[in-house]
Amino acid sequence: MTLDKYTEVYLPKIKHYRQDLSKQVEPYLPLIKNIDPSKDEHFNAAVEIEKLLSPKELKITGLTTRELIDKQLQNELTAVDIYNAFSKRGALAHIFTNCAMELFFPEGLERAQELDDYRIKNGGKLVGPFHGIPISLKELMKYKGKITNAGYVAFLDNIITNPDDESLTIKILRDQGAVFYIRTSQPQTVMHLDTQNNITGRTTNPFNTKISPGGSSGGEGAAVALKASVIGIGSDIGGSVRVPAAFCGIYGIRPTTKRLSGLGSLSGGAGQESIFATQGPMTNSIDDIDYYMDAYINKGKPWLKDPNIIPLEWKLNYQLDDTITFGFLTTDTIVDPSDSIKRGLSYVQDKLTKFTGKKCIVKTINLDHELMENAYKQNKQIYGTSKPTHDEILNKSEEPILPLTQVFLNFANENGNNILTNNIVKEQTKLYFHQLFENESLDFIIGPTFTNVAEVPDNITHWFYSSMFNLIDFPNIVFKTGLTHDSNVDLQGPSNMTNYNPNDYINAPIGLQLTAKRFEDEKLVACVRLLDEVLGL
Repeated sequence: MTLDKYTEVYLPKIKHYRQDLSKQVEPYLPLIKNIDPSKDEHFNAAVEIEKLLSPKELKITGLTTRELIDKQLQNELTAVDIYNAFSKRGALAHIFTNCAMELFFPEGLERAQELDDYRIKNGGKLVGPFHGIPISLKELMKYKGKITNAGYVAFLDNIITNPDDESLTIKILRDQGAVFYIRTSQPQTVMHLDTQNNITGRTTNPFNTKISPGGSSGGEGAAVALKASVIGIGSDIGGSVRVPAAFCGIYGIRPTTKRLSGLGSLSGGAGQESIFATQGPMTNSIDDIDYYMDAYINKGKPWLKDPNIIPLEWKLNYQLDDTITFGFLTTDTIVDPSDSIKRGLSYVQDKLTKFTGKKCIVKTINLDHELMENAYKQNKQIYGTSKPTHDEILNKSEEPILPLTQVFLNFANENGNNILTNNIVKEQTKLYFHQLFENESLDFIIGPTFTNVAEVPDNITHWFYSSMFNLIDFPNIVFKTGLTHDSNVDLQGPSNMTNYNPNDYINAPIGLQLTAKRFEDEKLVACVRLLDEVLGL
């Protein structure tokens, strides 16, 4: 008799993994005994969680990192107070959206108490800039003493036993006083713009369970939007920070590569070096992105441990010029975006034109269609070079291949890849965008993050609005517009969709992508502060 490896060997492991995860939230189930999300296909977890919190918990979880640090220094809050408020949200967030791969509440509480004890013994001194701050972690970041599976069934026994193998970012943040209790979900192969795997299943959007939270950092998107943490750490090689940020109505930065370290992460794409991945913080406040980048880069100095990181300090208090020129990208020339996204772009453009605080010049950017088609072709082929590694890992467990995994695996060039051609087109595209900035005197480009607002998962197949900037390594921040999808107005879907139903996207936030030239990450943060002012957020 032939052994069915997945059914007989791995399904029992999956069952045990899920049971361990479920046990962590059992104490919180009485809170939701009168709530049945299954009765509403557009269930809004964000609204329901707010009803389940005390005024104190709502106040604590509405504070930024700086404010939480100040409250501790003023002895108005303890690390335990902060942990209890955020972890309650985290438990509810997971119950409603399935955003966690691992929860370890007792360890989080113990860590918070240790930090409070430290202050008592050291005259009120803080351990570091993240003292008592709950930070959520994408599960692919290796965590000492814990399983790291990166959404692969084959890695369900992959316990990180050597402390030297642990994620450098986790080490830096722990040394700076962070509190960890949640590691968040990612998709099979970590190469979807959605979040579904065979271990924990599908993660849903915090505002509407029918639509996606994005991916691959979709667990982070949902967790941060529901304020399970102050800051969530995602990673991005094709849109994996920015798409979840846009879908979940939060901020997320994909910085220029080699400023934040991904050392100690598990990936099936390791060794592919034409397009580099980067970590990026995801937050509810642009101030928290600025705070994180300062603390992590300037105080954490990741280049001391990771030779790939450029020793470039984060510049604080970046000042924009009095005149700012924005180029609006309305289409990548391959797939035109939905009415929701077009309305968001028009709204922001109108607000900038009428803004009196600075002179904002607005231009429409038209891209070269032939170059964009070739760039996207090479973009996908570069991702596809890692297919043999992914195939090997997937074959170890014989786990079922999910539909969006197959979309990614099909990026591979079946006739063989020419990495030289890939890289020549990459450099041509990079130069093209650089010259576009220079010739049009642009400070920023504003455009879609994806073809639509948070999408029905099966439709998340076109990556280029986000992945074009991974290809050329221009940094981006996803920002809020304050708008949501309107089923009475946004009647037309993306041009590649034949099954668009405007009623599917109730409550979906409209988030857009701001882009600058390489290493102008601080300029992006300054501009999002301005955009928040322009848009009245």
